[in-house]
Amino acid sequence: MSLQEGWKDYSLRFEEGDLKLLKWVEEGRFESREAYQLNLLAHQASLIQEFEELICLPTLRNMEHYPYQIEAARKVLRRFRGRALLCDEVGLGKTIEAGIILKEYMMRGLVRKALILTPPGLVEQWKEEMEAKFDLSFITHEDPEFKALGKEAWAHFPLVIASLPTAKAVDHASMIQGIRYDLVIVDEAHHLRSRSTVNWQFVNVLDKKFILLLTATPVQNDLEELFNLVTILKPGQLKTLRQFKREFVTRGERRRPKNIQTLRELLGECMIRNSRSQVEQRLPPRSAHTIRLKPTTEQKALYEAVSDFVRELHPQVGYQARGINRLVLQTMQMEVGSSARALLPTVEKLLTGGRVPQGARGRLEAIRGMAAGITESTK
Repeated sequence: MSLQEGWKDYSLRFEEGDLKLLKWVEEGRFESREAYQLNLLAHQASLIQEFEELICLPTLRNMEHYPYQIEAARKVLRRFRGRALLCDEVGLGKTIEAGIILKEYMMRGLVRKALILTPPGLVEQWKEEMEAKFDLSFITHEDPEFKALGKEAWAHFPLVIASLPTAKAVDHASMIQGIRYDLVIVDEAHHLRSRSTVNWQFVNVLDKKFILLLTATPVQNDLEELFNLVTILKPGQLKTLRQFKREFVTRGERRRPKNIQTLRELLGECMIRNSRSQVEQRLPPRSAHTIRLKPTTEQKALYEAVSDFVRELHPQVGYQARGINRLVLQTMQMEVGSSARALLPTVEKLLTGGRVPQGARGRLEAIRGMAAGITESTK
């Protein structure tokens, strides 16, 4: 048999479908670059069984991430099983770490429904960062599309950002607590430090597979606050409160731990805390700038109305447990300096459940109307 005859015996044969593909190549008929990249990512994901390699990193944009942030995300994904306390010092990027974890889970198909809870003043900031850096489109409880569906919006939209005060309100909480979330993220989680608060009780009973608690100050007053946060993540990790106090809290000094090495090992299974002194990567210098904005006529009128209200009532009330007290008035003054949206839940709560001094209710109702009527902020 000649060499030529041998080649004939082993000539290539194409099936009909293959011939069709060859014809497309010849004609230059290709899918879009975006479709190719999605297909490539899908193949990469199918080959990666664990979280040794993060497939979401090439998709991040408009940001510079650092090795310690990647390592933190990888540790949460691999070791902590998606339930972690992120306690990096201020400015080290807890939001970036949480976003990487969220995006990685979503690209692997492990998270489809997520809820982010923040203080009122950070709702829009979180929405913008998720869109700009992670290409994730969240809706907020203040968006018109959300409001149009009423309470059903919580279940309808897969990615929601809401303020904690709004979410825990009675008319929303019952709906939210009936939803199964793949991931819940709580920013400024030190607001959950007391188990006796509605904040803690609300987040603790949420039906969630994964949960991230973000705070630079997990302990402010005593070590019991740390116990309460860890209990949300991993009930029993620090045993019972009585056992925790007996084993890890110095008698008479609530902020001073004992058996530090054992406590550190237990926390090392659910908590990450990077400090600036520990981070080897050189970080850009922090700089702060004050930007002065002129309020709108409506914003100015609301601020003056609240300030007059606070100035008049502050000398008349004490620190009683319920109703309008000096702490509530100080909170109102800070909130109105933030935005009308931040002020509104406090005013609503006072009008519906607080003890309002005689003659003050009408003024509070007027303040509520002014705040509700402000839909845009100069900020």
